[in-house]
Amino acid sequence: MKQVIINDQIEFGGRVYPINKGVHGCYRIIIERTVDQLLALSSYHSKVLINMFVLHSNQQEQDNAIMSRLMRKMTRRIDRKKNGGRLAYVWVRELSSNKKTHYHLALFVNGNTFKGVWGFFSAIQRLWQGLWDIGAVHYIEKVYYYTRNDYDMLMQAVYHLSYFAKTRTKERCPIQVNEFSTSRLQHK
Repeated sequence: MKQVIINDQIEFGGRVYPINKGVHGCYRIIIERTVDQLLALSSYHSKVLINMFVLHSNQQEQDNAIMSRLMRKMTRRIDRKKNGGRLAYVWVRELSSNKKTHYHLALFVNGNTFKGVWGFFSAIQRLWQGLWDIGAVHYIEKVYYYTRNDYDMLMQAVYHLSYFAKTRTKERCPIQVNEFSTSRLQHK
């Protein structure tokens, strides 16, 4: 069983981060893996651009294959870009009360190469709606530029990203389906 945090902060890697625990708390493992991937990418790039999206499906997805395919395509897109660097990500699956699946997605990319959300938004929207024709894509207007060792910005970003770890709406997912996934980028 995943550990639920009901406090307003989490200690991880020798640092205390404020979190948005909501009413029902957050899953510790999701927050820890999110912070780990963000810090792993910042070990390669001095600036990290954090983009967030919500991807809606018109149905209840039986598995997460669509997110796996989307992340492979986005990784290839970053690899092809000159000085694109690496891609780190986290996504969480949620099932709303109307039995439709939606995903929260955060992409962490080289902030020296990529300056905004629009390129990613249009690529994700094109893939999500065009190739799979399954729903709407929304971007979160708040974009974070985390510069290595800017702890205030790191704390703000982690607080915002901790919303992904909320327990509400995750308990409705089928038991055999992962509720979240992250990249597996190793620290430099």
